[in-house]
Amino acid sequence: MSKKSRVWEIKKTMSSLGPSVCTNILFVRPPGSMALKKLTIDAYLFYQQAEAFNRSAATEEEIVLAGEKALLCVYNCKSPVESLETLRCTRFCQQAATGATFVQPESLPPTSAAVAYHSQRAYFQIQQWKGIPLKPEDWGYKLQLTAGKLLPVRMDLPPAHAFLLEFVRCNCRTDCSTQRCTCRKHGLDCSPACGECKVTVALIQPRLT
Repeated sequence: MSKKSRVWEIKKTMSSLGPSVCTNILFVRPPGSMALKKLTIDAYLFYQQAEAFNRSAATEEEIVLAGEKALLCVYNCKSPVESLETLRCTRFCQQAATGATFVQPESLPPTSAAVAYHSQRAYFQIQQWKGIPLKPEDWGYKLQLTAGKLLPVRMDLPPAHAFLLEFVRCNCRTDCSTQRCTCRKHGLDCSPACGECKVTVALIQPRLT
C-alpha cells in the first residue's frame, strides 16, 4: 500500500509562521525543530543571532559568538554571562546527581569548540542557499585530498584532558597478557582502579618500592 504524498500550501504555511519566522527560516533549518520552536515564541535574543547569520558579510568571530548564544537560548539558559562550557558542566552535575545510570554525553549541550565549527558550516550553508559563494575551507570544512571531497571539521581540541585519556582501566577476570585487556591494548599498566585483574598487584608493586 503506497503512502499518500503530502502537499504543502506555501502561502498558508507562510501566513501561519509569520513574517519574522519566514525571514529567518534558513537560520533555524540546520539546528532543527527546537530552534524553530524558539523562533515562533517570544525569543528576542534568538532573533538577534539569526540576523548575524543572514548577513552576507559577517565575520567568523561574529558567527561563532552568535552561534553559541543561539544554542544557549535553545537550551533555555537564563544567565546572560553563562557559556556552553559552564552550562554543560551544570547539566552534567544535575544528571549525575539525580540519574540512576551514567550520563549519556549526547544528552548534554555541545562544547563551545564543536559549536564554533557547526556555526561556521551553518552560515556557509545559509549563504549558499542565498546564492552567495563562499570558500568552504574558510567555514568549518576541510578538503580531503585523497578522496577529493569536503569533510566537516568537528573539533580543534582533544576530546578530554590528556590525563583522562590515559586513565583507562580494565575489568579482566583472568590474565591481562593479551590485547583483550583494555590496559594492555592502550599500552598502559594495570592500576588499582582495575576490576578483578589478577596481575594488578604484581604490576604496581615496582612503583611502590
